[in-house]
Amino acid sequence: MRAKLLERRTGRLRPGLDDKVLADWNGLMIAALAHAAPLLDRPDWIGLAARAYLFVRHAMSRDGRLGHS
Repeated sequence: MRAKLLERRTGRLRPGLDDKVLADWNGLMIAALAHAAPLLDRPDWIGLAARAYLFVRHAMSRDGRLGHS
């Protein structure tokens, strides 16, 4: 049965990839960490927010623009 299913599947078009880059959701998380850190006495969260920001800035931008699609 499995062989029949795999054979049948090879004839279909492959679905497209979901390769969206959504920097805005990460921005919300970064802002939440930065605002909550002093309120909850968690200075380490500022470092986490900075690390996340650097990742977003370097990995989620194309041609100098943040991705959103």
